[in-house]
Amino acid sequence: GQLYEFRVTQAVNLWGNTTLSQNAEDITLDIPVVLSFAAPLRPNFMFGISYTPTFAKEISVGFSMMGKRNARSEGNAKLVVPKFLEDLGNSGITGSGVNVEVNLPAMIRGGVQYAVPQVFAAEVALEVETWSDYDRVVVRGKDIAVSILGKNQPLGKVILPERFQNTFSIRAGGELNIWEPVLSLRAGYSFETSAMSKDFIDASAVDFEKHGLHFGAATTWAGVTLQAGMAYFLMPSFTTTTSEKTMIGPLTGDLGSTELLTRVGNGTYSGSYFLFSGSISVALDPLMKAI
Repeated sequence: GQLYEFRVTQAVNLWGNTTLSQNAEDITLDIPVVLSFAAPLRPNFMFGISYTPTFAKEISVGFSMMGKRNARSEGNAKLVVPKFLEDLGNSGITGSGVNVEVNLPAMIRGGVQYAVPQVFAAEVALEVETWSDYDRVVVRGKDIAVSILGKNQPLGKVILPERFQNTFSIRAGGELNIWEPVLSLRAGYSFETSAMSKDFIDASAVDFEKHGLHFGAATTWAGVTLQAGMAYFLMPSFTTTTSEKTMIGPLTGDLGSTELLTRVGNGTYSGSYFLFSGSISVALDPLMKAI
């Protein structure tokens, strides 16, 4: 089992779908929103098993699983009043409190490692993540209200559809440790399918199908271990012309209209990015002996 806390800060773009608007995708009606929320500590289950056969001690097989998680929390939404409303006068947005609901995926991993102590280790692993559980984010306004020419409307339930899909990834890597504990070198490759459907993707998301190159190093002195890593991810270009992604208009009733909520996901996408990491860990027994 485990205790986990889920914290998220996410930028979302709503569109002021007021009945006064006349042009689709008018940027003066954009409502940038920064959502911040944290689910308190809660339990979740984890399960893992490993096996090393007595007849081949260089080989080990492992399997682990982490359960699906449900995050429900109060949060804060920073909304920027669109220029259109500012220019109208007697119009605006007040309040910032929200309740947020989101489902997070289960993760299943399995791998095989071949290791020769003090020489090298090589591993191949497969991971499956049930991102189809993350089908939407539900935001309910607590004290947020929109006012247009003196008419007020509380912000009700806003559904941010995601329509994520399950993913799998394959990873292969190795570690050269003939110089341990002074230096260990690591390198690997990964491929992961996209959690986002090509029919429901937009420019605000970067989770496409991707290839990764990974490099790392570690050194240990007197029980203190320093680790550094770098990964480069390349997302091949693709084009979609069948997008179902539409603008999100939070206004309903007399103040709102869905007439100009257009599809915004069609286009050609590509990208790449770097990730860097570092850590320090201390083993007290060898550190105290060194002191």
